[in-house]
Amino acid sequence: MAKYNTIVVGTDFSPLAQVAVEAAVQVAKRFDAQALHIVHVVNTSSAAAVFPYAVPEAQLANIYEEGADRAKARLDELPVDYPAERVHRTVHLGLPARSLAECTEQLAADLIVVASHGFGPIRRTILGSVAGALIRSAACPVLVVGEERHTVKAFENVLAAVDLSNVSEAVLRHAVGMTNGGGRVVALSMYEHPLSTYDEGDLLPRYLSDEEISAVGDRHREAVQALVNTVNHKNVEVRVEVMSKAPPPVVVLETASLLTPDLIVVGTSGHNAWHRMIIGSTATKVLAEAPCPVLIVPHDPALPVE
Repeated sequence: MAKYNTIVVGTDFSPLAQVAVEAAVQVAKRFDAQALHIVHVVNTSSAAAVFPYAVPEAQLANIYEEGADRAKARLDELPVDYPAERVHRTVHLGLPARSLAECTEQLAADLIVVASHGFGPIRRTILGSVAGALIRSAACPVLVVGEERHTVKAFENVLAAVDLSNVSEAVLRHAVGMTNGGGRVVALSMYEHPLSTYDEGDLLPRYLSDEEISAVGDRHREAVQALVNTVNHKNVEVRVEVMSKAPPPVVVLETASLLTPDLIVVGTSGHNAWHRMIIGSTATKVLAEAPCPVLIVPHDPALPVE
C-alpha cells in the first residue's frame, strides 16, 4: 500500500483553497505524515499583465517582494490543525501550477492536494485551471477536492479505474493505500472485443458467439485479478468488475453514481506532459464531472515505500 509522508497543498487564501488545506490535514492525520507543506504562489503572470512593459524591472521586483511579504504574513496566521513542527509554510514567485509542480519535485512529495470548483460537464474547462495544469505536470499523485466534493474522515469505499496500462499497478496501489488498511476498493476495467473473426479456410468473417465474447471478458477479468494479486492489499477488500463496449469515462462516472464512492482513482494517459494534455481522456472527464474527490496518478509516479 502507498504511504504519504510528505504532502503539499496549495492555497490562495480563498474559501475554496481552505477546503484543500483541510483535506490535506485530514490525509496527513490519517497517515501520520511527517511533513505538511502549505504553499502560496505569488502569480507573477498576473502582475505582468497589469503592468505590461511600462514598469521598470526593479519596480516589478519590489511589487513581487511586497506581495510575497503580505502572503507570508497571511500564511503564518493560517490556522492548521496539525503539529506545528511538521507544518511548513512557504511562498513562491511564479506561475501557480508550475511552481507547485516544481515544489513537489524538490520535496520528493508523495501527494499534492488542490481544490477545484464545482463539478459537471461545464467544468471540463478545468483544463485551464491550476488543478488541470497540475495533472499534466506533477510527478506525484494529485488529490482534487472541492466545495461539493470534500474528503471524508476515512476513504472506506474507493473506485479505481484500471486499464492494464503501465500506470494500472500504481493506480491500484494508491487506491488501496488511500483506504489506510481498511475498507473496499472496486477495480473497474473496460475491455473491447471484436464482433467478428476469420476461421482458417473461410472466405468471409463470422460473428463471434456469445460464449466467445464471454471468454474474452473472462480473460480480461483474469488479467485484472492477476494485477490485483501483485498489490499488497491486506485487510482491504478488492473487488474486480469488468465491462465492455462503452466509453471508459462514462462507465467510471455511471459506476460512481451507483456505488457513491468516497474517492475515485484514475491514471493519466501517456508518459509525458504532451500525452497528459490530451483532451477527452478518461482522467480529464472524470476529474471534471466526478461528484467526489479524485486522485489522479501520473503515468510514471514516484511510488512511496510500502
